[in-house]
Amino acid sequence: IPASVPSFPLPYTDDFQSKPTSQEAPLLADQIGAFEVHFESHGGVEGSAGNKVMKQMVPQLPIGWSDSGTNGPMTLIGMREWQDISLSVDFKLPPTAYASAAGCVATRVDQMWRNGIVFCLASTGSWNLTVGGPQLGKGPRNGQLIIGGHLPKAPGLDKWVTVELSTVGSEASVSVNGASLFRGQTVRNIDTGFGAIGANDWFAI
Repeated sequence: IPASVPSFPLPYTDDFQSKPTSQEAPLLADQIGAFEVHFESHGGVEGSAGNKVMKQMVPQLPIGWSDSGTNGPMTLIGMREWQDISLSVDFKLPPTAYASAAGCVATRVDQMWRNGIVFCLASTGSWNLTVGGPQLGKGPRNGQLIIGGHLPKAPGLDKWVTVELSTVGSEASVSVNGASLFRGQTVRNIDTGFGAIGANDWFAI
């Protein structure tokens, strides 16, 4: 019997600097919305050189196929079999986003992120850990919320924030900008799935 070899390369990182602009980044699979590599925006204005980022490009609710508009944009990475995994992402909300706009990171999710463990952080500092992705333009649906709270200092708009979510067995841990927010939070351990990053509405995160 040959030794087991994961088909996805771990650990995996990407800063998008070597990727061509206006194209999807390798190994990420957009499910809702369209994520492309572009030069970083400052004050809402995209640059023509400098730091490259992956940017969500759809500005308003599109006509959905399998989802008619219940969730915000999201892109997947990894394998459906993942369960115990850590995923870290730097994100920046655009200066024109509304106050409750949130960036999200997830593990153990399906293609439409109706299941899995999802952490979302809003510009106001409000945060929540849920089963499944955020309701479009709103907070968690009934029965989704695992735990929620508010950061002492709001991350604001147009500022970089680093969020890391780890799920191991029946426990989840989250850090924001390197500081632990919570550890060992009980979550259901029946889910397996992809890693995901996304938002709670249609803006250029």
